Amino acid sequence: MTKEKRQHSPEFKTKVVLEVLRETGTIAEIASKYGVHPNQIAKWKKSFLEKAPEIFSSKKSDREKSGQQLESELYKKIGQLQIEIDWLKKNRILNSVTRRSYVEMQHKKISIKRQCELLELNRSTVYYKFYPKETGGH
Repeated sequence: MTKEKRQHSPEFKTKVVLEVLRETGTIAEIASKYGVHPNQIAKWKKSFLEKAPEIFSSKKSDREKSGQQLESELYKKIGQLQIEIDWLKKNRILNSVTRRSYVEMQHKKISIKRQCELLELNRSTVYYKFYPKETGGH
């Protein structure tokens, strides 16, 4: 006779463990009531009691850490956007030749790629050098 392995939801496990903790009956009685082996209930209870302190301590600090990390990332992004806005204000746009001249190849905070995006230029045009055709023979 083979038994099927059942998956119990976290809600079900919590309900059973809380009933055991309330001591409304013995583990054997509760196991019989819910159709679960007493050893399984004992494992759930042990796991529940081991993890109980985490509920009151680490969740809050984890949320605070992730909130601080998010805040830090947002301030970094705001700073980058402010640099880009200042750069755009400095480099008002007229035509593509003028826009190309505004690209600063050695800018410390804004990449050439990003400058081209902001100026609405193809990046290849920044690297293109115009050489007029020579007149006359070869």
